Amino acid sequence: MLSTHITPEYAWLNGEFVTWENCTLHARTQGAFWGANVFEGVRAYWNTTHQQMYIYRIQEHIKRLRDSMKCVNMPITFSDQEITESCIELLRKNNFKQHVHLVISPYFAIGKNYDPLIYTEDTGMHITALSMPRSARYDTGMTASFSTWRRISDDSMPPRIKTGANYHNSRLAQHEAMQNGFDTAFFLNQRGTVAEAPGSCIMMVKNNRLITPPASSGVLEGITVDTQLGKQNF
Repeated sequence: MLSTHITPEYAWLNGEFVTWENCTLHARTQGAFWGANVFEGVRAYWNTTHQQMYIYRIQEHIKRLRDSMKCVNMPITFSDQEITESCIELLRKNNFKQHVHLVISPYFAIGKNYDPLIYTEDTGMHITALSMPRSARYDTGMTASFSTWRRISDDSMPPRIKTGANYHNSRLAQHEAMQNGFDTAFFLNQRGTVAEAPGSCIMMVKNNRLITPPASSGVLEGITVDTQLGKQNF
């Protein structure tokens, strides 16, 4: 469950560490106005025995971030090393002592004449981190419904990238599920087969093996899924 009562002291914005309250964008940036951004949500795990934080597959997340940026033609000047070091230093400055969720988000800033549709090379990036202990649902399980909303498809928007605009689809499905008394939802794609959940991939056990919908089914190719499937001998 997300800790809502503890606000981190620091965030990172365009190369500088700022106070949490000052990590802001103008309302007319394309990233804020139309969700014209890309992002990665990265987990970091606190080891109580060694009193040390471990970031989960940060390089793979940054690689996927680069792929998303390439898809939307977004130029960003920060290097992979700068992004990695900024994430590490942000964890240190906030002195987290429990599991954390990091979000790295490059965005399009303000276009010419404040037009949210026009292409611009004016871009930026912010990194935030929040304490996120393991959900109690890990032990208790959760309820899910099949959403009446279909998953976006490759012929409308690229579902394989993590861009803010894609997640309006997820919000519709998640809100519908919660209003109907469920914890989350399952998306079907345009062909009527299972795709993913609003904020997570789907895996199931069949014949004592983990299986997951293929990338062609309108899903984000999950890094955690890759980790789990990689443990199996095919």
